[in-house]
Amino acid sequence: MLTKTPLNSSYLWWQRFVEWLLPIALIFTYVQVHAIDAEQSDILLLSFLFSFSFSVTAQWLGLYRDWLEFSFFRNLNILIQSVLVASLLNLICAYIFFDAPLSLPQSITWFSFSFLTIASLRALLYFWLVNLLNRQKNQRRVLIIGQGEQAENLAKTLKESTWLGYQYIGSQACLPDEPQPPCWVNDKNYLTAFDQVFICLPMSQHQQIQSLIEHLSNTGKVVKFVPDLFSFELVHSRFEFINGLPVLSVQDSPLNSMSAQLVKRLIDFSFAAILLLVFSPIMLLIALLLKLKYGGPVIFKQIRYGLNGKEITVFKFSSMTVQEDGNQVTQVTAGDSRVTPLGRILRRYNLDELPQLWNVLKGSMSLVGPRPHAKAHNEFYRQQIPSYMARHLVKPGITGWAQVNGWRGETDTLDKMVKRVEFDLYYIKHWSIRFDIKILLLTMWRSFRDPNAF
Repeated sequence: MLTKTPLNSSYLWWQRFVEWLLPIALIFTYVQVHAIDAEQSDILLLSFLFSFSFSVTAQWLGLYRDWLEFSFFRNLNILIQSVLVASLLNLICAYIFFDAPLSLPQSITWFSFSFLTIASLRALLYFWLVNLLNRQKNQRRVLIIGQGEQAENLAKTLKESTWLGYQYIGSQACLPDEPQPPCWVNDKNYLTAFDQVFICLPMSQHQQIQSLIEHLSNTGKVVKFVPDLFSFELVHSRFEFINGLPVLSVQDSPLNSMSAQLVKRLIDFSFAAILLLVFSPIMLLIALLLKLKYGGPVIFKQIRYGLNGKEITVFKFSSMTVQEDGNQVTQVTAGDSRVTPLGRILRRYNLDELPQLWNVLKGSMSLVGPRPHAKAHNEFYRQQIPSYMARHLVKPGITGWAQVNGWRGETDTLDKMVKRVEFDLYYIKHWSIRFDIKILLLTMWRSFRDPNAF
């Protein structure tokens, strides 16, 4: 039986090497053609930085998995994200930490040519593989056993994704009260119509699943079980092997790999350092105004929960007449008399949160993530809302998906906090660098238009 044509591991290592080398070759060619006066060592450092950043990001985002696992446009999307991250880090390092050997237009040209070259090579190989696969007559023919959402989704995927190497031939419903396996299991003529069987039954029917597997074991067909994971509240689930033992993560962090942590940390550190430099005059002015006008502490410190529920100290500019950080913390409401006149301005435009850039620089917070709540609020809501503490699978952020969608400010009803948690968990499930960038852009756009900022 013919199987699909995956790229083996040795080829993928060659692919990594070629795509790591291409940007280096392109920048030296570009410098020579345009006779750019620059030190060879600076060009070499710049090119190595870009290639390293691209390789780490691409590996982490899954660019070097089996190409036929996803569509070409899904892989192209991952490639775009990898190049964008590498380009941003390259520009930040080139213009902040040492003299850039290329101008901004020259750098953008180099980034663009690198992307187009890698994308073109990948497109040629991808469509060659798909064409080779589609010309085969003996694809793996699949029969689905079961009904419901899981079976329907699988059938739709197989019919629409021809590059996967599967040919969907039909489905068989399997009723829960069937005492015996379906009659077609012993029908030799029927069995010749397919090569593989996908069992899509709920895990509550484990006895019937076991019976089907036992009877199908004598047919010579490949049998696969598709677990009904929709019955769980999954938070960034993934499948892995621990010394050969299959393990399904039902609740996990999207930043569980070293490459993912490295990329996000580099972005957080770089942008936090830049923003602290940019806003330092404003922060100094705010500190002076607070000290001269009110005489109290300029910085308000509060214990909140960070990554994995560990306690962290979060910094803010003092905007209220109280410094609450105990077992009872009263939320700020619209027109709250505890908020000072200057504090009202700071809170309205989110300027009171600028000191949290220091939290990001230290590593206890991220630029983007679920907003941290006061410890007292955490202890209350974790008893009221299922999966509430799953928000702490990632570092808390200065801004987040819930905030840019309007779920910030006072949570005077439980439903409001439920919606905030819902958006926070959505962020964790769908986290990506591109998603972070989108949230940062939306934050800048809505900072001066948020009615819940008080």
